[in-house]
Amino acid sequence: MAAVSKPPHLRTEGQQKRIALYPDRFVNDEGGARVESPVLKGLNHITLSVRDLSRSVAYYTELLGFSLRARWNRGAYLALGELWLCLSHDAHVREGPLAEYSHFALSVGSADFDDFSRKVAEGTHPTWKENTSEGESIYLLDPDGHKLEVHAGSLESRLAALREVPCDGLVLYDEARNTHE
Repeated sequence: MAAVSKPPHLRTEGQQKRIALYPDRFVNDEGGARVESPVLKGLNHITLSVRDLSRSVAYYTELLGFSLRARWNRGAYLALGELWLCLSHDAHVREGPLAEYSHFALSVGSADFDDFSRKVAEGTHPTWKENTSEGESIYLLDPDGHKLEVHAGSLESRLAALREVPCDGLVLYDEARNTHE
């Protein structure tokens, strides 16, 4: 729960020092009050339950280019850039993909997208969706039906596309000020 700061004349000396020392941790809420935002820095790791650990390690290392960092009887840690992935053996993992749209996306450079697409096409790697959004994407299913996207683009390119063709009800925010554009 975010801590709401009091108006300057009602703040304790400690609260005033904290705001002065860590101004980037405070944002204005919709009512204009200064609210302390969490000190979270980003996504730490993703853990996926897998039925066959060897098969999943091979998929993520051979097709997707993750590096294997550790492995034990019931799991493995893999890395790709700053992302680390935990594969955890689970006999109760689902049999196939969920009907929902939830997935995670991995980045690929635009210059490498065609080569990666050919690599996918040469194998027997099932897909779950055709790309209809900004940037080039391939939507893959891993061996346990986890939905993945390999995407050549960024948040900024996606926002630029939304500015050109807005979705119904779209509101864009300025990150620095957390205000509407």
